[in-house]
Amino acid sequence: MKKIRKMLSLVITVCMVFVLVSCGGNGDKDAETTDDKETEESTGAEEEDAKETDDGENGEDVDVDFGKGVEWPEESMGDLPKPDVRVTAIIKDESSGQCVVTFSEMSEKTAAEYIQQLKDLGFGNGMEMAGEDSVIFSGTKVDGSVTFAYYTENGGGTISYGAIETEEVVDDTKDAAPWPAELMGGAPELAGRITDITNDNDRYITVYLERVEKADFEAYLEALEAAGFSVDKDKTSSLDDMDYRAYNEAGDWIRAHLRIEGSGNKATVEFEKADE
Repeated sequence: MKKIRKMLSLVITVCMVFVLVSCGGNGDKDAETTDDKETEESTGAEEEDAKETDDGENGEDVDVDFGKGVEWPEESMGDLPKPDVRVTAIIKDESSGQCVVTFSEMSEKTAAEYIQQLKDLGFGNGMEMAGEDSVIFSGTKVDGSVTFAYYTENGGGTISYGAIETEEVVDDTKDAAPWPAELMGGAPELAGRITDITNDNDRYITVYLERVEKADFEAYLEALEAAGFSVDKDKTSSLDDMDYRAYNEAGDWIRAHLRIEGSGNKATVEFEKADE
């Protein structure tokens, strides 16, 4: 609910600033000159840019910057290109990273070209609406979202951009650790993804695996026998698991166990080195 209130507050702020800037730019030229002169006489200086901060809940701020010297906030607009317009105001929500730019002096041709630039950057999966007096485009991509609104009557509009935080992609296809061949007494590697290995003084090793196919496990048991692990072998199987235990001539012991699960088979290979 707080996030909805903040977004509503930001939208209201944008609308107020847009109306303020638009009204300020539509007055009679002579009146504007007179106002500027009166301002200079009363203050002794030209009018400066205005900047306000609206403190929200829990210290969250919305910064509003408007005036003659406002420039395109490149650091807050991702990779959006700077349009050929006059920037009239900037509204930043510091807590969410959302930034809204209001502008004027844009032609319909420039508006159409800017929308195409946004599409070329990869913004999509949004909406595009064109009417007699306005054009609206919105889209998203992996790292951000944009909304562009243009009003044909006065050549003004808004560009809103918000960055999207991307989670680090973890590659779960790689082994968490390599097969400990030098500690396994010549036992071959079982096909699958190694998720963990425990080592008790290089004498008792357990390798944990996932994504082990039943056919690969059956082939692995044959490979164990071929590698010499066939003394006193004990092999059992059921619908949901397979188990193999045996020694080699040196007295090393090995156990291979497969647990057959619908979500993905898991296996363990335990090795115990013979006493010296």
